[in-house]
Amino acid sequence: MIETDLGTVAYDWLICAMGCRIAPEEITGLAEVMGKDVYTFYTLDGALAFQHALDNLHAGKLVIAMADMPIKSPLAPLEFAFLADHYFRQKGVREQMDIHYVTPFSGAFNQPNANRLLSGITQEKNITVIPNFNIESIDANKKTLYSLKGDSVDYDMLCITPPNVGPQVIELSGLGDGMGYGLPVVDGNHKLIGVLTEADFLTAIHVKGDSAVKQMFDVIIRRKRAKKKMGSIVDDIMTRDPITVKEEETLQHAIKVMGMNKIKRLIIVDDQNRVKGVISRPDLVRLFLMKG
Repeated sequence: MIETDLGTVAYDWLICAMGCRIAPEEITGLAEVMGKDVYTFYTLDGALAFQHALDNLHAGKLVIAMADMPIKSPLAPLEFAFLADHYFRQKGVREQMDIHYVTPFSGAFNQPNANRLLSGITQEKNITVIPNFNIESIDANKKTLYSLKGDSVDYDMLCITPPNVGPQVIELSGLGDGMGYGLPVVDGNHKLIGVLTEADFLTAIHVKGDSAVKQMFDVIIRRKRAKKKMGSIVDDIMTRDPITVKEEETLQHAIKVMGMNKIKRLIIVDDQNRVKGVISRPDLVRLFLMKG
């Protein structure tokens, strides 16, 4: 059954295509500092706040960063870097501005021919490209970005594209894995046997060579996985033995498990290994804000 503001709708098969939303809470330290020298143009309110901040920026280091993939319009952050270069030239302060473009791609863009062209433009415009940088956290006090590999980039002002995730209704319905993507997989007795995510699908798709599509897949997956063979049922490609916590465990334990395993969501199970729910970093952030 689907509950809507116009009533309840029954279904036999449900196809969800509801787009995505930005989730700054997926990056440690990001949600708390949005609007404090850290901005995004991926929402109207964010763009308006950023406009005011840029009007008052006359010198320093502007970092333009993509936190993760996939996102809406992957070229938009680089386009903004070019617009920022033009904007500061028009203001007559370009010589006082240091522009850095931080990306999870292996270059300015993931498509080889476009990358060659766009890399040349960034050099001409004196925009520094920092490739292969997957953001893990932000330290607002130090004004520093940290990557999953431990690399760091300092900033005076940060323009960031936060992770894009599925709509909240997916999580609230118990269909998602904490990002609005993926599904816990259960057997006939409702016991957890695996989890199915977009990364499982991508690792089952065989892409040869060094194409743009292959580079995009590598960025989305973020760490190398064993290749899978695409089958016809979920069992063929799902990730088995996912990390879980028992429903009676404390939040402190859940946070510790997330940190030790470098994951952002956990499936909650009972003593019979039956799925009871999913807890994610956004859940913990919301709880923290409620207590505050």
